[in-house]
This record gives sequence, C-alpha cells and structure tokens, in this order.
Amino acid sequence: MKRFATIFWSVLIALAAIPIIIGIVQQIRTAPSHAVAVATTAPPSRAIILPAAPASTNPDVGEVVVDRTGAPNPDGGARIAIVVGPAGHDAKMDAAFLRLPVALTIIVDPHAAHADATASLAHATGHALYLWASGAPKPMTITAWNTRFGGVAGIASVDASGMAAALHGTGYSYLDQHGDAAATVFTDAGVPLVHRDITVDDREEASYIAYMLNRALTLGINRGEAVVWMRPQAASLAALRKFASAHAHEIVPLVPLVP
Repeated sequence: MKRFATIFWSVLIALAAIPIIIGIVQQIRTAPSHAVAVATTAPPSRAIILPAAPASTNPDVGEVVVDRTGAPNPDGGARIAIVVGPAGHDAKMDAAFLRLPVALTIIVDPHAAHADATASLAHATGHALYLWASGAPKPMTITAWNTRFGGVAGIASVDASGMAAALHGTGYSYLDQHGDAAATVFTDAGVPLVHRDITVDDREEASYIAYMLNRALTLGINRGEAVVWMRPQAASLAALRKFASAHAHEIVPLVPLVP
C-alpha cells in the first residue's frame, strides 16, 4: 500500500511539472537575439554624373552639341579643331591661349579694345585668324579689315543670313557658330564653310568643361572630326591646357569644307 502511494504521488508530480517544462522551452525559443546585424548596403558612389547633352544656356547660339552625322577615321583617331572667341577683349588671356603648344583658330572681335594686338600675336604664333561679325559685312568693311589685320581666314558669326553672298569672291571662309547653316547656299556661292559641332564652356564649372572636352573627343572619334568652340576665359584655358597635355596629337588646324 505504501509503495502504491509513492508511485501515485510520483506520477502526479511528474504530470504537474510538464506545463512548467513546456513554458520554459517556449521562453527560450522566443527570447530576443543579442546578435548584431551587419549592414550589407554599399556606400554611396562618389562619381559625378554630368548631363550627356546639356541644354544651352544661350539658345541664340544654338544647341551645345549639334546633331550631325559623320564617319570614323580609318585609323580610329579623333580630329579636333579648337576655336577660341570672341577674343580681343583681354590681351593677357588671349596671349595665354595663343601660346599653348597646339593648333588653334582665334576669333577676334574687330571692335574689341585689344583686337589688333591679339590678331598680330595670332599671326606671330602661326594660328588661324577669323574675325567676328554680328551680321554679313559690307564689301568696304571687308576691304578695311584686310588692310587692318591682314591674313584673315574668314568670318565667324552666329547669324548666317546673307553671309554666302557677302563673302563670295573674297577668299574668306565662313565659320558657323550656330552650327546649322545650309551648306548648299555656301557651295553655290563658292564660299568654304565650317560648322561648329560643340561648345564646351557653355557653363563655367571646371568639371563641366573637362567633361565636355572629353565629349568633344568622343565626337571626333565617332564623326571623324569635331569643331570645338571655347571662350577666352580662365576656366576654359585651364581645362584646355590639361586636355591638350594628353591629346595634343588629336588637336588639328581648322580646315573648312571647300566647295
């Protein structure tokens, strides 16, 4: 009898302990973890993304990059012609450009205070000289410019209206800053024509100008050639100097399309 009572109470205690054991197990399973989560997100990129084809800040001079077709050169290299202007307003800045060891075309504003000095230095350093005009010049004006400056290759302007007729028979070529002058009009007049393809300093940030010079290089590779317009200013000079140190062999003199 005593033995039966012992077994009875042992079984009863065991049954009573089952809920307690189950509760302890559940607490262990649901206890919060103290492990430290490691972030796997990559740090943000420091790369500067610039616009592939930025809008012009001055629509009057045309698109920053003129849409035009072309064919790569057989050797796969670029041909880049650098045009700087309008110059003649800052003789020191003009001189810094003209003394770079690369071929340049300088566009001198005949009405600028230092036009004569810049034109003379362009001749002395072997760079091509064009004159800036807001509209088609009259014959007497062209005659006066020939006497005053000598060795003028042509006229540059943003407005091609009447230019073909005005330059007919003068030996001048026309440099189209806007970039979309009708070639047939100049061909019919026997006037050599060259279009601007890209303006690299439409904005003055150094990183932007550097980016646009490299974009000009890409245009030169893809189209076979590219005419690059720059302004005579400090940021453009610094960017061109750095660019030329790596790509001087791809910067070539400006050669108009002769009809």
